[in-house]
Amino acid sequence: MLPIKHPSIPVYHPQANPVERKNRDLKPRLAILVQDKHLLNDNFVPEITPYLKKFAKFSTQIREVVEEQQDSRKFYADKKRKAAPTYQPGEHVFVASHPLSNAAEGRSAKLMPRRDGPYVILIQRSPSSYEIGSLDNPGNLLVFTTPLL
Repeated sequence: MLPIKHPSIPVYHPQANPVERKNRDLKPRLAILVQDKHLLNDNFVPEITPYLKKFAKFSTQIREVVEEQQDSRKFYADKKRKAAPTYQPGEHVFVASHPLSNAAEGRSAKLMPRRDGPYVILIQRSPSSYEIGSLDNPGNLLVFTTPLL
């Protein structure tokens, strides 16, 4: 029909999408092709049908390749992944703190301690969250997830 190549985009990078530019180029070409016969779209159906079938087959092949690539990347990422640490009740831990600078008080976040504690693990609430208490004030209970301990 028209000598147009429709490139595919890299996965997860929509900013590299050349399809929008192609759509912009297609509009004037289709306008020239259609001219004043806007209601006579049925004459294009027989010409387009074989391409639609081919595109449907091609899109399933693309999906299979993308899934294989995702599985491959997941396999290699999981090989490097470390298991989350587990804590037992009674263990002492430090909690990550997120200090903020305050010029009025003369505090710089760069020089403040990164961890607060020690705290004692009281209960494991879920596989990744723990209820902890301060050694100084055991009545003050806090819940933290594993990455913060």
